[in-house]
Amino acid sequence: MTNFYDRGDVVRLTANFTNLAGSAADPSSVTLRIKQPDNSVVTYNFPGTLTKDSTGQYHYDFAITESGDIYYRFEGTGDVQAAGENLFHVRVSNII
Repeated sequence: MTNFYDRGDVVRLTANFTNLAGSAADPSSVTLRIKQPDNSVVTYNFPGTLTKDSTGQYHYDFAITESGDIYYRFEGTGDVQAAGENLFHVRVSNII
């Protein structure tokens, strides 16, 4: 199911990584890629611009500036190799 937001909202994008045994675990590095409706892609990393909340849990607070479908993908490398993608829709404003 697609989530709906409005331009000007801030959306918390989250990732939870686990090892093969199912326990929370940290990748050596985490990458978040966000594809905007204009097809531009912005990359964020940990260590760097992503926030680590606890073992295996990371987030990024994304400020919405464009209407349309926004796709995002978290990837973990090294000690925990995993990836996941999702999307949300930003409604077109009747005012701005």
